[in-house]
Amino acid sequence: MTQVFSQNGWPAYDTTTHFTRFTAAEQKWWAANDDVAVVFTEFIEQFVKRVEAIAGKVLDDWSYANRLVRGSTKTVSNHGSATAIDINALQHPRGVANTFSPSERVIMRDIKNKITDNAGVSVLRLGMDYKTTVDDMHIEINASPAKVKQAANKIRERNKPKPPVPQKETPVAIPKVDLNLKQLFTLGASAASNMDTPALRRKVGDTIDLDYLLQWGGAGVFRVWKSVTAARSEISTLSRQVSDLQNVVAPLRGDMARMEEQIRLLTAALENKTP
Repeated sequence: MTQVFSQNGWPAYDTTTHFTRFTAAEQKWWAANDDVAVVFTEFIEQFVKRVEAIAGKVLDDWSYANRLVRGSTKTVSNHGSATAIDINALQHPRGVANTFSPSERVIMRDIKNKITDNAGVSVLRLGMDYKTTVDDMHIEINASPAKVKQAANKIRERNKPKPPVPQKETPVAIPKVDLNLKQLFTLGASAASNMDTPALRRKVGDTIDLDYLLQWGGAGVFRVWKSVTAARSEISTLSRQVSDLQNVVAPLRGDMARMEEQIRLLTAALENKTP
C-alpha cells in the first residue's frame, strides 16, 4: 500500500492506530507522535493561560481528521497526519480575519516563536498568517520530525522540575562551659565508705577529681544530691548546665568535706541504689 503524506510532508493514515493520544487544557487530542504532543501541549497550555479559555462544552476543538485540504482534490490536510489542531472553531471560523484582538495575535505569535528547534526557528505555523484563506482557529506543525524533536526536547528541559534550593540553617549558639574535670574533692568518712571497693580502697582524706566522680556516679549522682541535700542553689546551677549540654555535667563547685554531713544523709538514701 502506497504511503500517503499530508501537506507538510508527514505520513497520514485513515485511522488513529499510529498516533499518540494526549491531554491538554482538560481536552483530549491526537498527535502524530510524542514530540508533536509535547509541542501542541505547550502551545495549548500557553494559549489558555495567556489568550482565552477553551470552550470545553462545545465540540469545536479538533486534531486528527482523515480528510483533504478544503477545496483540494488531492492534497491531504495536516489534520490527516495528526500534525494540526483547531481551537475554538466557532469563535474563530475559517475565512474570517482578525477574530482575535491585535494584542491576542501578538501573544499567539509570541507563543509560536518560543517553540523552536535548535537553530531558533519555530516549528509551528498559525492559520491566521495564511496568505490566502485565513484560518484563525488553526495551528499546525511546519517542520520535519527531527526539528520537532529538538523543539520538544527544549520544552521538556524547560518544564523539568527544578531541584529544591537547600535551606541554610541558622546556627544555634551553645554557651561555653569550662568543664574543670581536674577539680579535686576530699573524701570524708561517708564518701570514702561509699566509694571503697576491693579493687580500689578508699579512706578518709583521699582526694578524687571530678572526672573520676562522674565515671563512678554519672550524672545521676547530682540528681540524688539535689533531692537529699540543702545545697539547692549550687545543685540547681549544675542541673541547668546538664540540661543545656545534654547530660554533659558541669563541674561541681565547693568542697566535699563541707558536704560530708549531707553525704552521710545521702548514704541512707543510696543503700539500695549504689550506681
